[in-house]
Amino acid sequence: MTALGTWLLEAEPIIRAGLAWYLPSYTTSTEYTGVERSSVPPSQVSAVDYIIRGGRLIDPSESRPVKDRLVRPVLEIDLPFIDGVTMGDFSKITIDEFDSYRGFRGFLRTSFLSMGDALNSEQSQLELTKLRLEIEDQVSTMESELRTAKRKRALGAVSATVASTAALLIAVEGSVMERVLTTLGLTTAGTFWGAIKDRVENGPRAIENGKWYYVWVLSRKANSL
Repeated sequence: MTALGTWLLEAEPIIRAGLAWYLPSYTTSTEYTGVERSSVPPSQVSAVDYIIRGGRLIDPSESRPVKDRLVRPVLEIDLPFIDGVTMGDFSKITIDEFDSYRGFRGFLRTSFLSMGDALNSEQSQLELTKLRLEIEDQVSTMESELRTAKRKRALGAVSATVASTAALLIAVEGSVMERVLTTLGLTTAGTFWGAIKDRVENGPRAIENGKWYYVWVLSRKANSL
């Protein structure tokens, strides 16, 4: 509990700024007292609703889902990030140094909206290629800003390094994703992609609602830049 409390205090700035979520895993139970005593079995609190509303999922693995008309790879890219800092230092750096983060987040949100139209269009591959090139350009700009910030006092004082991790952006058709998340909740990566494959192979073949969910598959390995 001490470690958890310390982590929450250090992450407080980015949580308050809406740049991060804290989704605790816990159980609730109710106990009645009196002549007869009984208890309600604990119920696990799920984060599925957050994923359904946000339309995003991060899978920290090296899984490569099988391409299908309902599972579409969008891009493969190296994403830069700050490494070698405590949560407290990371929170301070994020709040103080990177006003451009909000602009980058807005760009990605707009790209995801356009991506949904592209995935449902007759020339989907061409439209996705355009979006991929735009995202790659924006990520390259963000990497340059991180390198510049590394030379500034804020990052240099805490011996931060700029690293990169391999990332895949996968689009999964809405009806397939919702069925899997409703059935499994939050699962291990292998089970998650196994369930996606099972739903694609044995579920409905037609796109029901044209809505897509996006999964960032991040490699567990990272390289310094």
